[in-house]
Amino acid sequence: MRHFYTFWLNFARLLRITNFFDAFAGQNKDPAEEIFLQHGKWHFEPEDGGHVALQVLQLQPVDPVAYRMSDVWGYDEDELPIEPFDIEIRVTAPSVLEGLKVFADAVQAYMLENFGGYAREQFLERLDWQDEYAEVRICQITMEG
Repeated sequence: MRHFYTFWLNFARLLRITNFFDAFAGQNKDPAEEIFLQHGKWHFEPEDGGHVALQVLQLQPVDPVAYRMSDVWGYDEDELPIEPFDIEIRVTAPSVLEGLKVFADAVQAYMLENFGGYAREQFLERLDWQDEYAEVRICQITMEG
């Protein structure tokens, strides 16, 4: 069964008021096995393995962008897959690249908090922009990995 979760972010408030990165650093220690579990890195930039041109990643949207990703997979502490989910997050950021980084952090935090799961290493394959005249621009993210 697939679930569609919408999780809204306010970039400035979240990063300045809460200690977002420390609270959801993606690390969890299993005391019985002394193993550190953590999220795999998401690679966005071309020099890091991403497939989207740097010029696109450097675009500076004026209004918030709704970043959307379908069938997000992860794994639990036993390396078993968690149920895939869809997510959309509205982000205000100075560039598309910064928006993608905020999106990745939020998705990983959401995955850990709601599913007890960890994201695997992934590479940005493409960004599909939908309806440029909509009130809120939607960017469909496709990752591979």
